[in-house]
Amino acid sequence: MTDLFDFKNRKRCFAVVGHPVMHSKSPQIHEAFARQCNVSLSYEAIALDPIAFEQGVRNLQAGGMAGLNVTLPFKEAAFRLSDEVSERARIAN
Repeated sequence: MTDLFDFKNRKRCFAVVGHPVMHSKSPQIHEAFARQCNVSLSYEAIALDPIAFEQGVRNLQAGGMAGLNVTLPFKEAAFRLSDEVSERARIAN
């Protein structure tokens, strides 16, 4: 059985995280664009528990997730967890 959070032995993996998020079209959009650009990646929609968002992000990072897009209800929590924050994000607060 594959560990949900283990991305180290896969091609570069990105995801959109939220709750709910399984309806998101982001995986199809990003994977289609990657194919057009001849980039090898996977892009998934991952529902994280609102109570354990920070731990879920840490698990994804530890598992080798290359990057995340964040949607509701986690945008503010993700801002606080970010390693880097753009000036635009800082202004938007």
